[in-house]
This record gives sequence, structure tokens and C-alpha cells, in this order.
Amino acid sequence: MQTVLVASSKGGAGKTTLATHLAAQFALDGKRTVPDPQGSSTRWCQRRAALDSAVLPIDGSRRN
Repeated sequence: MQTVLVASSKGGAGKTTLATHLAAQFALDGKRTVPDPQGSSTRWCQRRAALDSAVLPIDGSRRN
């Protein structure tokens, strides 16, 4: 299993944006992604839901 880490000590560097886009592409490719325990990506997606290029969140914390 490969792991992708997106990290920077600077705020506003685009970590959430990059991680959300990577996770969305990996999910489209059929790869597994992990939940977002802090909700950062979910909030990011919700704020951009009306855009034509929106990445929509899926709550993967529930098993049903």
C-alpha cells in the first residue's frame, strides 16, 4: 500500500485543496481513501458545491 502525505507548516499553502483533489481522483480510479476526521475536506467541498468544477463530499465514516 502506498501512502501520500501532503504537509507544510505554513497555513494557507493549499494542503486541503491538494489533498481533496488527490483523494477525489484516487476514488474515481477505484483506490481506497481514508476519512477526514477533522472535516477540513468536507467543509472545503461544501463551500464550493455550487461551482461547475465542484468536488462533492461523501461521508465514508458510515458502513451502510
